[in-house]
Amino acid sequence: MTVVGREQSIGESLRQLRRQQNLTQSELGGERYSKSYVSALERDKITPSFQALQFFAGQLGQSDDYFTTLFEQTEHLKQLAVLYKQKHFNSGKQLVSEGEWDFLDVLLTSAHHVDLHALKELPPLSNEAIATLQPINQARYAFLSGLVAQQKQDYDAALHAFESALALAPMKHHAAILDALGHNYFLTHAYATALNYHLRAFRLLQKEALDDVEPTLRLDVALHCGDDYRCLGAYQQACEMYEQARGHFNAEHDMKTAGSLYLGLGYCAYAIAYTTTTLATPGREGASLEDIQHLFQRAISLLVQSRSVYQVSGDRLGEAVVRLTLAQAELDFSTSQSKLVRQRTSKEQKLLAAQCASLLDDVEEHCRQIILGWQETSGVPSTSAVELDGILYAALADLTRVYRQRATLARLNGHKETFLRESGLMSYLCQQVLDMFSQPAFPWTLLENTLSMRMDPSAFLPPSLPRLPGLEDSSRNVPHSPISQVEVYSAAGEVAEELGRAAEEHSFARDCYMQANAFFLSALNSAGSVVTQGERDPGYTVRCHQRYIAALEERFTDAPDMLEETATTLLTMLKNSLHRLSEIMLPLNLNAH
Repeated sequence: MTVVGREQSIGESLRQLRRQQNLTQSELGGERYSKSYVSALERDKITPSFQALQFFAGQLGQSDDYFTTLFEQTEHLKQLAVLYKQKHFNSGKQLVSEGEWDFLDVLLTSAHHVDLHALKELPPLSNEAIATLQPINQARYAFLSGLVAQQKQDYDAALHAFESALALAPMKHHAAILDALGHNYFLTHAYATALNYHLRAFRLLQKEALDDVEPTLRLDVALHCGDDYRCLGAYQQACEMYEQARGHFNAEHDMKTAGSLYLGLGYCAYAIAYTTTTLATPGREGASLEDIQHLFQRAISLLVQSRSVYQVSGDRLGEAVVRLTLAQAELDFSTSQSKLVRQRTSKEQKLLAAQCASLLDDVEEHCRQIILGWQETSGVPSTSAVELDGILYAALADLTRVYRQRATLARLNGHKETFLRESGLMSYLCQQVLDMFSQPAFPWTLLENTLSMRMDPSAFLPPSLPRLPGLEDSSRNVPHSPISQVEVYSAAGEVAEELGRAAEEHSFARDCYMQANAFFLSALNSAGSVVTQGERDPGYTVRCHQRYIAALEERFTDAPDMLEETATTLLTMLKNSLHRLSEIMLPLNLNAH
């Protein structure tokens, strides 16, 4: 699951609160400020007056100092930046009052919510200048330096600065500094070490009286513990920490934090639901229909809340990440439902089929909204090429899976015409994506075709087996992110598997299954690097293995004449899973020390 940042400026906070309350820029400005003034302020193009900030706070039902406090924080940072640039600190003179230093305590309670761009070019203090400061001010300066280094992605320098701050600061600031240290390790994908620091901070805060600690710090520490557990694949512990964070959340916190909180909670609830409904252990029966529905519906409900928050805040990247998570959860929910169809009465079968159809409609809408959003804006300026590549190809892969599941349901229910239509759509889209996958630039024309695919289904040829030349060549250079490769190859494998199930000729069925094997194994080869590079948590690879193994188990029944080939592929997958497990666990163990 992609992590979405939470740092905000005054303009972003103003825009999010306005959208949350469904106010237009004209309504927010009222009779005192024009729409253009509000627009410029939200884009951080102008510096607002204190009177304007107090007016907008009142319009939005906040306290008078809601925006002015954030404004004062930013102005203090800018003043410190000017002093640094003028090298006044290095003169050894005490030009900054204790009151100015006291301001830096704000960073120790809300470090992840303060805009530090004003200090991005901060020159370092000389050792002589630092020596003239009181120990508490040395700690404050070290902490500030760590935050600035972290923003520059100089994590080694940030680590050294935070460790210095921890050694110099009084005990009351240790929780905040430990939290910053943990976050620094988190950003370098050292999740076990990050968790160690965050848990130390969490335990320190538990010893403090509720009124003695800022709610923002309690929220951040619990949220970071949840993020660490999630990235380690410990979903139950992550949920418990996210619930702790939710208990400290209130209306004064920014919407990006709310979106991130519900996304983490919803994703972990989905991961737990998937594991519970797919892992059958000896002596334990599989989950009941009611259990499956309850677990998935809770996860979907939490993810819908996260999507709503990101929509209101105008965070297109966050919304896309949530929609992809929702799509995967609903696809897996539909799969679990469809497997139970043949075990139910006729009335229950119709109800389950209707539920599956509704879920697949939702997934198709998520994919189309992602594609449409990026087509209209040509992406988000702050979104990296790797992120964009992963999001768009994952959306296309999920859309392919929608057609595949519809084709499967139609085949099982004996609806031949529906099967031909949906299988034609799935194979056409799948081959289009594979054809474009060898090109380095993203095929925007493919997005246009995708949005109009269902308008004229008669234009598509009968379903054909998707192919990708050179698929089994492990040395070939694929110009796309590992996550894109996993998602596209997985979807192509599902398409080939479904065509094999429906094949009437033995030779064609065999070709389909062999091609599915190649796609599944190629996906697994890329899945390991997805985890080691920090793009996904270990549970992502586990779910990939579970899906492919489940497909092979069904093939044992549907294609008994291919037992030897299927068993060989299954054995290869099991060996792959053990190898990938060692790759994943070794870095975690090293990072923990």
